[in-house]
Amino acid sequence: MHKNRSSSKGKEALTPSSSPRTPTPSNIICWWCVPKFGPPAVELFSEGEEVTLRCRDWRKGRGHGWFIKSNRTEGRIFSVESDQRMSRVSWYDNGSLVISNISVGDTGEYWCVVFDNDYQCESTERTVLVYMEPFGIYSTFFKVRCSVLSVLLLILVYTGFNTAWYTLALKQGMGHIHAEKTFKLEHKRQKQQTEIMGRKT
Repeated sequence: MHKNRSSSKGKEALTPSSSPRTPTPSNIICWWCVPKFGPPAVELFSEGEEVTLRCRDWRKGRGHGWFIKSNRTEGRIFSVESDQRMSRVSWYDNGSLVISNISVGDTGEYWCVVFDNDYQCESTERTVLVYMEPFGIYSTFFKVRCSVLSVLLLILVYTGFNTAWYTLALKQGMGHIHAEKTFKLEHKRQKQQTEIMGRKT
């Protein structure tokens, strides 16, 4: 991996991939289109896995190149050269980039640039690699824990609702019983008064 600096414009000119084609000075023009077009794709990974990034816009008859801006590059953008003997990164002519035994240091942004036979940029794609912590929000443990908590919450809500309904029903039932007793007592009192009045007459 290497890069060239352009002193005339104060920008970084990235050295293009040599792929099956021989790099020429006109290739450098293509790499000025590396800006981030559109929302990036997000790829989650765990340490030790093998991750394959694909250049979806690539097709036969078109060239392509890959650029990396990861924790390992300390915020700088590097081009991936196909003729380099990189131990963990492999670049294939079908538009894919394979990273073996991936680690936290590989977290970052990966660009695929597609260009035509005149080395004019046709499209760029950006993929963001995100490290999936064992107990982080993307982990299986976190998802299972959230599912369990959701079930427990539903149980608590259901239990609370049933308890409130039972309490209300009980209160209503007790009120009905009290009203019935009051009615009977009042009826008995009126009956007794009627009997007393009858005796007096």
